[in-house]
Amino acid sequence: MRRSLGDNVALMAASLLLVLAGVGTGLALIVSEIRCDSTCNDPGVEGRWAENGDAWQWHGQAGLAAIGFLLAVLALGLTFQRRYQAAGAAWITAAAIYGSWALFLHEQPIGGF
Repeated sequence: MRRSLGDNVALMAASLLLVLAGVGTGLALIVSEIRCDSTCNDPGVEGRWAENGDAWQWHGQAGLAAIGFLLAVLALGLTFQRRYQAAGAAWITAAAIYGSWALFLHEQPIGGF
């Protein structure tokens, strides 16, 4: 079956959003690896997970981004199948997860972030 202009626009938008999700997930993995600098685990930084190299939040923030990326892949697949309502729901959920990830990092500033 031939795709209409609207179908092609939806696929291009979904592909672009998937690339952006990949960039966000890549950034989350980089942040997860750089963790903190020489002030890690200093006695004077209690209560800040960003200053604790062993904190579970390092893996948690990367996990949030990975879930968002998987939802972006799902949304692209649903767009290919022309299931636009389901794809839209997947994109909205992925956007909410990426927003949560950004707030998560914003609440505990990491280095220059």
